[in-house]
Amino acid sequence: VEVGPYTVSVIEKNVYHIQDYNSTNPAGESFDAEGRITHFNNCSDMYLIVGRKEALLIDLSNNIKWADNAAESLRQLVKERTEGKELTITFTHNHGDHIGMLHAYTEDPTVKFALPETDFSALISKFPEAQCSYINDGHVFDLGGIKVDVIEVAGHTNGSVVFSIQGKNLMFTG
Repeated sequence: VEVGPYTVSVIEKNVYHIQDYNSTNPAGESFDAEGRITHFNNCSDMYLIVGRKEALLIDLSNNIKWADNAAESLRQLVKERTEGKELTITFTHNHGDHIGMLHAYTEDPTVKFALPETDFSALISKFPEAQCSYINDGHVFDLGGIKVDVIEVAGHTNGSVVFSIQGKNLMFTG
């Protein structure tokens, strides 16, 4: 399903894959007959997991400048799927293609930010301080019926993390 500049797909019940592309700005590269690049969209992934009590949004994609309604569309599609549940936003790591749409949520006093400490401790000023907490390896998000583990996997960045739903073969990476 397309919502503004995003394409949303269902991974399984209450687990969504959100990518920052749509039919007018598809993901990847396009080439002309001579092999020259005519289009490029380095789209990024976000994941939304909705439990009975809370919801967790993993990553905030690229800063979309090619669509006027990117922030509004992101908030709308998340709100529709979370049905008023408390929302926590977290990140796999601190790169621009994973925190680009942060501005869509920094003015929302109801959103919490759970920041992987190694990657984000020096950047706390980018976030509304009263709404932030740090997470580390072993942290568990209990969303109500769904538990999500935080696993540190330093490499891509010193503080990269992945998220795994307990009891499922689902892992979310950046």
